[in-house]
Amino acid sequence: MKPYNDQSEFDRTFQRLDTTKFNENEKKEVFSTIMHSLDHSKRKRRHTNIFNHVFSTVFVALFVLIGGYFLVTEVIFDGQPNQGAVYEERDELEQILSQELNSNVYVPWHEDFPAKTGIVKYSTVFQDNTPTKGEPISATVYYFVEQNDDNQLTKEETLHFEERNRSEVVFGSLYSESAMVTVDIFTGSAPSMEDAVEINIEGKEVLYSYIEREPNDTAWFALEFNDVWYVFLHKLEEVTTEDDAMNFVENFIQRLNTLVIN
Repeated sequence: MKPYNDQSEFDRTFQRLDTTKFNENEKKEVFSTIMHSLDHSKRKRRHTNIFNHVFSTVFVALFVLIGGYFLVTEVIFDGQPNQGAVYEERDELEQILSQELNSNVYVPWHEDFPAKTGIVKYSTVFQDNTPTKGEPISATVYYFVEQNDDNQLTKEETLHFEERNRSEVVFGSLYSESAMVTVDIFTGSAPSMEDAVEINIEGKEVLYSYIEREPNDTAWFALEFNDVWYVFLHKLEEVTTEDDAMNFVENFIQRLNTLVIN
């Protein structure tokens, strides 16, 4: 039976070195070789530690960057409309209405109720005693609570509406639900509203009236900018107050003020 020896290979190597006779030069050479090996090992461990530290830092930075991007795109803005797409829709509608009305038209944009429908209304002219569609005289933008396809009018129903009202749907679709907010846009003389008072919003003179009627009270505003009139009808409910309607108009005027400055 082979006796057990708990000495390691390192122990046995050093024992053999201990029994070996070295002269002075040989001792110096062995010592130099051992110290060089130890120093090389230390440098290798130090470089390894530095590399591990740098790699860990870069990994954490990438994790924070990617995690932050995910947080912003998937959590903070999840379910919210893309602002770039919203402004593209607004710019598209403004371009259409400006061309139709032959004036620079700016469309108010509501934070809670998206603009889903844009309609241009035309004057009535008679040809051979037959009423026909004449020149464009005004436009109306309708703002709704989010609508689905079930509430959308069919193509036949839309054509019937356009013929009956001497109008054309130039943006979006018609819906069976009534709008939360409407904005009429036209050139010409100022609109009139019984009991309307003149108020100042963001330095702009605005006509205002609170209309009590069923099933919803309504806030009415009218303002003029560059010879174009904007008339707001904002329904008031439990979730939409008079202050909400006022803020809608105020935000629009703030945008108009930036246009004046620029």
